[in-house]
Amino acid sequence: STLYNSPVDGELDLSVTWFLVSLLIASSGTLLACSRAIFKLDKQRPVNLIDDGIIYSSKKHTIFISAGLIVFTCGSYYFTIFSSIKIANFLFLGSTIVIGCAILPICIKLFLLSATKRLPKRFALCFWILKDTEKFGALLFTGYIAFFLALSINVGVHGMVTSFKFTFVDWLENRIFADYYVNITNELQLNKIKGVLKKYEGEIYPIIKNEGIYNKKPVEIYGFKPTTIYEKNWPLLERAENAWKRIRNGEIIFINEQLSIRENINLGDFLDLEIDNKKLNIQVGGIYVDYGNSSNQLMIQFKLYKTFFFISNSEHRSGQTLQCQWFEFFK
Repeated sequence: STLYNSPVDGELDLSVTWFLVSLLIASSGTLLACSRAIFKLDKQRPVNLIDDGIIYSSKKHTIFISAGLIVFTCGSYYFTIFSSIKIANFLFLGSTIVIGCAILPICIKLFLLSATKRLPKRFALCFWILKDTEKFGALLFTGYIAFFLALSINVGVHGMVTSFKFTFVDWLENRIFADYYVNITNELQLNKIKGVLKKYEGEIYPIIKNEGIYNKKPVEIYGFKPTTIYEKNWPLLERAENAWKRIRNGEIIFINEQLSIRENINLGDFLDLEIDNKKLNIQVGGIYVDYGNSSNQLMIQFKLYKTFFFISNSEHRSGQTLQCQWFEFFK
């Protein structure tokens, strides 16, 4: 019922105007697609006399195409089951749809052909209707392909939206793992928070933010204590060997995906950072996902952060159960 505390209406409104316009678009498209056949109706005979050689050639052509599609579908199914090639799933699904769309008109044509052969001669009108319907049976293939194409688009969009939702929710649960997030702007507030946490044996995960420059562009720099809870929850796309141990020792840094893509920075690259006229050359040991953020960010170990930025002399302590994270903005 809500999304980020914003109400989401659970009702679906159907506009009459929207419905009529949609119907008009569908009808116009159908008439446009059938226009060539409609204009030829006055020139067509009820039952066309077709050369048997053309029929044999057409059937032979159809058999080869169907056999090729069946072999292709079986191959795609094999790769779907026994390999990790994701494209094989789409190829298998697509070829199955095409074969299904091709088989149905053939079955209908066989049924109509059988019906016309068994129909008594006195039912000439029924014979004409069935025979004329048989001529246009092949057009069902195009109609079913169009239908399944529309269906596939809807299924694909639904899968894309659903997978993004699950990914985003899972990312939020990992990224926002603390029970409370508190922004602290002065040391008095910090001491009050510490007093409350000490009373309830709370645990603190400090994050301090400032700015630096990389490649003449601003970068948000976060100093943090890489504790065990970060190691369990922080969503890293790529990481170096012993990444968490090395960042605790101040040997590497983590950067967000946006900075990695924009500046073409890969895992293991060394960065030259300028922080308050102080320079730092350090290796990238991890790249983390950062959905919804447009800024370049990097995270460094807390002690390394304090060598470049002045912060409060207050020490940060840890408790046991209550998780709390604060942000300090001291210059």
